Amino acid sequence: MPNLQNTSEIKSAIASVWKAEIQEEYMKRSILEAITYPVAMDGYGKYIINKIVADDDCVVDYDGNDLTFKKGATEAIELIPDQHKAFAMEFPTIDYAMTNTNAREALIRQRVNVLQLSTCNHVLGLIRASEEIQKLEVTLSKTNIYDSINTAVRKLDSKEVPSDSRVILMNWATLTMLEQSSQFANNFHVATELNGLSNVTVSGVQVLLTNLIEDGEIIVLHKDAIAQVQYLDQIKFGEMEKRFSEYIKVLSVHGALIARPESIVRISAA
Repeated sequence: MPNLQNTSEIKSAIASVWKAEIQEEYMKRSILEAITYPVAMDGYGKYIINKIVADDDCVVDYDGNDLTFKKGATEAIELIPDQHKAFAMEFPTIDYAMTNTNAREALIRQRVNVLQLSTCNHVLGLIRASEEIQKLEVTLSKTNIYDSINTAVRKLDSKEVPSDSRVILMNWATLTMLEQSSQFANNFHVATELNGLSNVTVSGVQVLLTNLIEDGEIIVLHKDAIAQVQYLDQIKFGEMEKRFSEYIKVLSVHGALIARPESIVRISAA
């Protein structure tokens, strides 16, 4: 328990509470939690992804003699958290913010929503700029959208990408186009009416709807394709004397990279 007679200990305790609240809100709102795997620190201040390296000789026939294998079938890749985003929240006093839960939570939701949009757009930008991922160029219409999605899913199959933990990203305009598809019109709309959008699957893959995906764009991926890390590095308090108010500054650190480009297919306009 903090010493309530010690101002620095009180602020440290408040910072710990707010860190937890902000991080929890970020995880609820960010689609990155659904399309990536978080990366753990290796203990030396670095984030390491073990990339699987194809090794045809990892399994050999055993004839009773000594076996010779190639050197390990993984490759360590360092993930550098290079995205730094800061935001602030101003209140009449920090005491007011701690006791007025509604005011604090509302402002946290607003700031965190802007933060997660920034980090999500960064990751989607990496996908759009990558020359290594699988691509499918087609001008989507209600007559070809269903077949295009199935083609993208088969592309993942051809690379032996695991069938679990796959996600299809599209926006609501694309969803409407898919509902009008003759191949899927009879069951897709019924599925959304009965189960809600969160339970929609196409070709056995979960659909995730977000306005961050562009019109005419669909991204099909496996969660292990993208590695990302996000954490709150600093929380500082301060006073605005002329405004008779107090504020809290927050520094969020984020990093991402495409670890397995073969596990992503991007459908875009021809």
